[in-house]
Amino acid sequence: MNDPEWNVQKDELIRISGYFYQKGWMVGTSGNLSVKVSPDTFLITASGRPKGMLSKEDLLDVRGFDGPPETSGGPRKPSAEVSIHQAIYSSVDEANAVFHVHSVESNIVSEWAIDHRVHLPPLEMIKGFGVADPSLGYRIDVLENHLDVSRIALDLRELLSHSGVFRETRLPAFLIRHHGLTVWGKDAMDAFHRIELLEYVFRFMVTMRTSDRPSPSAGFN
Repeated sequence: MNDPEWNVQKDELIRISGYFYQKGWMVGTSGNLSVKVSPDTFLITASGRPKGMLSKEDLLDVRGFDGPPETSGGPRKPSAEVSIHQAIYSSVDEANAVFHVHSVESNIVSEWAIDHRVHLPPLEMIKGFGVADPSLGYRIDVLENHLDVSRIALDLRELLSHSGVFRETRLPAFLIRHHGLTVWGKDAMDAFHRIELLEYVFRFMVTMRTSDRPSPSAGFN
């Protein structure tokens, strides 16, 4: 569809994808980005496309948040992880953009999960999520990786269905063990900033683990 607003969204996703590629968070064809463009449709990066060289043809429209995705993308296919995006859009009303990156630091941090969650240090950066006090002990859930991505999506739907899942100490993000970071936001720029903030936190955590400095308190494993 040649909708002007969709083209604006595509341009923004292309810019963000290029930025993440330059940061080393979407190397080669890894990672995926999507943004909701109507109540039942979202744009998502195509499968197998280099994230540093996307074109508008590499952003496909997907209709429906449950079941097999419907798309008019021609020969290109939506990201193999489209079911994860569907799970978030169908479960989280405030989610209008979903970003997934494969950074080194997020994969390292995913190994530190205890009871399927990683506790974060009380850094000021966490205030960027709209929280007043980072020392409350914020955490990110960690899902197990599966070759069959639909199993990850099912686990995610189960996680998001739990009562109280968005209570104060959980952030709108999750890790997949050895498979990167996913966040959602109210729009593309909100998701962009959340990726940046968490990648900063992860880089801090990895640096602290490899230095001789004592770790901060407040639940930082």
